[in-house]
Amino acid sequence: MEKIKVTGKSKKNLVKNILLRERAIIINSIKATEEVLRNYETKNGMKSSKFYKKYLNGEMGDAEDFMLWAAQIQSLERLKSDINDLEGEPFGIWKDNEKVKDVNRFIGKLRRSR
Repeated sequence: MEKIKVTGKSKKNLVKNILLRERAIIINSIKATEEVLRNYETKNGMKSSKFYKKYLNGEMGDAEDFMLWAAQIQSLERLKSDINDLEGEPFGIWKDNEKVKDVNRFIGKLRRSR
């Protein structure tokens, strides 16, 4: 793994802003994907969780629309995993109401990992 050296207040702010931007991008992608899934659910009269179980069991066939729906479900799972990774260690700097609580702890972990 490549080591990162972060020093100085402006660099700390840069790292903080990069992480905040990445988090915002992922959250917006999650919201957009959830909207797409709601549209599939309305169109097909079935919750995505039920559809996906049937799809994985081969009960839904391989129509293009179903394959696209399944791909959106998989995309949402990846996005949620990404946000969990970003909010977990060593990036766990966001808690309640999307507030940054401990950027300095994160920067300290980066320094110690050198």
